[in-house]
Amino acid sequence: MSQKYTIVFVIAGDDVPVEVNPNEPLHVAVTKALKESSNTSRPRDDWEARNADGSLLGSDVKISALGLAAGARVMLSPKVGGGG
Repeated sequence: MSQKYTIVFVIAGDDVPVEVNPNEPLHVAVTKALKESSNTSRPRDDWEARNADGSLLGSDVKISALGLAAGARVMLSPKVGGGG
């Protein structure tokens, strides 16, 4: 069993630390971060997660596979809508 640790989600400029299990997909931690920051008016799928380099992170990928170690910062922002 893997050791849990904390990563920091940045939502609207606020740091939201979340304890994560590195074997869970990223979307589990994203859901926790949105709930803890009271950003529940939009569904989780309306948010994008990016690492410190700005690369988009897959929400169904395990946290460990994304290379997110303890203290990592993940930027969460609403997806930009496509034109129609």
